[in-house]
Amino acid sequence: MKRKIILLVAIALLLSLVGLYYFYQYPVKDKIIQVSSEEVSDLINMEVRFDNYRFFNGNNLELSGLSIRSPYPKEDYKAVNPHHVDWLNAKFKNVRIYNFDYLQFIKNRRFRASSVEIEGADIEVYRDKTLPEPPFEHKPLVASLLRKLNADVGVDTLFIRSSRVHYYEKTEFSDQPGKLNFENLYASGYNLTNHPEKLSADPIFTLDVRARLMGEATISAKVLFDLTSEADFFEMTAEVAPFEAHILNQMIGGVLPIEIQEGQFKGIDLDFQADEDRSSGWVDFEYENMKFEFTNTEESGLKSFVSNKALGLAIRKNNLKDKRNYRQGRIEFERRKDRFIFNYWWNSLKSGLINTMMSDAAKFLNLDEKAMEPPREED
Repeated sequence: MKRKIILLVAIALLLSLVGLYYFYQYPVKDKIIQVSSEEVSDLINMEVRFDNYRFFNGNNLELSGLSIRSPYPKEDYKAVNPHHVDWLNAKFKNVRIYNFDYLQFIKNRRFRASSVEIEGADIEVYRDKTLPEPPFEHKPLVASLLRKLNADVGVDTLFIRSSRVHYYEKTEFSDQPGKLNFENLYASGYNLTNHPEKLSADPIFTLDVRARLMGEATISAKVLFDLTSEADFFEMTAEVAPFEAHILNQMIGGVLPIEIQEGQFKGIDLDFQADEDRSSGWVDFEYENMKFEFTNTEESGLKSFVSNKALGLAIRKNNLKDKRNYRQGRIEFERRKDRFIFNYWWNSLKSGLINTMMSDAAKFLNLDEKAMEPPREED
């Protein structure tokens, strides 16, 4: 499962911002239309294809049949990469930009639009974390990313419709990757800007999202970004409706060495705040009668018996609000600054879920990603 609650929105947002940057390479309207997929592929080191650009009804721009993918097949992941990175395959049926004043964009690098619509996005992301860590490279969060753009950006509304995302992550805990799927995803964003006057009037960029988690459980979320915050402050709330036990197996398959056999899961409520350095908050995750089996079958004999016995004591089988031993999961995660924001979201949620499911006896397990600092410069 591994990415945070609104993975598709984050990817779409980042792709849109990257797209804005690379549009600057082509400073007239005709050349924008004439940009080839090969030229864009060379610029961003990805395979880029698109069917058509067109302006319609005045200053409205449509890009149809866009696809962006890593420049090698997923099957070649380990042969190509000495370190673990994200493999990406993203397709977008239509991207439309309304009331886009391209003359201001050409003359003054001012990207203004009443709305940006992304329709029919289908995104697959894969990461194999059994490979070594990649070299450190700082990844900015949303507010910092907007500040770094050499352009005046102002998008009143951002819409994502009829979309889905599949995230897969391979770890040492399982032969099969854990996965997180969002189907029928709809999202709306408001006030995406770095313009000082607009930020003075309203510094908050708001994202509202709803989707079907693993195609079954309804999820809704809201993220508020303070675009004036030098520390990249944001806060997130989310709700997941009750869901079947087998859904959780797919989500935690690469996180905990267990397979859940049965149980009643009554939903998840999430509330946390975060900045450039760390996240903190709470997760309410109610469940009962959870039965599970261990998936680590490599060990045998006494060692296996002792480790499985310890894990059996460490994992809590019930967590109900009307019981005295109910545990509200504590979210505490120190951000890995070499990862994008959706990794930050997922690990924040994961820290709360694990804190809920694991007893105090589970502190010996190293299940969370640890923050990685940039290499120090030599004196």
